[in-house]
Amino acid sequence: MRNSLMKTLRITVMAGWIILGATLFTHVYSALGASEFVKQLIASAGVNRWVVVVIMQIIILFLGCFMDPTGIQIITIPIFVPLIKTLGFDAVWFGILFVINLEMGYLTPPFGTTFST
Repeated sequence: MRNSLMKTLRITVMAGWIILGATLFTHVYSALGASEFVKQLIASAGVNRWVVVVIMQIIILFLGCFMDPTGIQIITIPIFVPLIKTLGFDAVWFGILFVINLEMGYLTPPFGTTFST
C-alpha cells in the first residue's frame, strides 16, 4: 500500500508541476500583451487562414509527443483561440479539431504515453 501511495504521489506532483509551469507561462504571456502582438503579426503577414490552422495543428502534434495534454491546453489555448476568432473560424469546430489532434499527439512516439502503461 505504501509503495502504491508513493507512486501515486510522484505522478500527481509531476502533473502539478506541469500545470503550474503552464499556468505561469499563460499569465506572463497575457500580462505582456503577446496575444495582441501575435494577432497583429498574423494579420499583417497576409498568410492564408488555413495555413495558420495547419501550423497550429502541427504545433499541437509536436507538443503532444513530449508533454501532458493538460499542459498543452493551458499553454496553447490562450494563444490559439484569439487567433481562431480573428481568422473567422468557429471556436467549437476548432475545439473538436484541437482535442482530436491533442490525443493523436499523446499517442505518438517518442513517449507514446497512452501505450506505455
